[in-house]
Amino acid sequence: MKTFTFNDIKEFCKAHYIEYLGEAEVTIAFSFLDRGIRRTITFLDMVEGAESGLSGTFEYLGCGDFGENLYRFNFKRIA
Repeated sequence: MKTFTFNDIKEFCKAHYIEYLGEAEVTIAFSFLDRGIRRTITFLDMVEGAESGLSGTFEYLGCGDFGENLYRFNFKRIA
């Protein structure tokens, strides 16, 4: 399974901002489970340089669809 750092995910968001958020009605968020604490950060916050203090390596757990045009991608810290 492919793993990512928080910075990997931030860089992806910056590189694909226009591609994924071309429609204003779409909301994308990222959920990070880290040592029992869940932190949710929006795509736009990631593009603008969110600093969350999240470190280590994360595994992608899948995407949840939370209603029309609302998506949350879930990651869990594994190292």
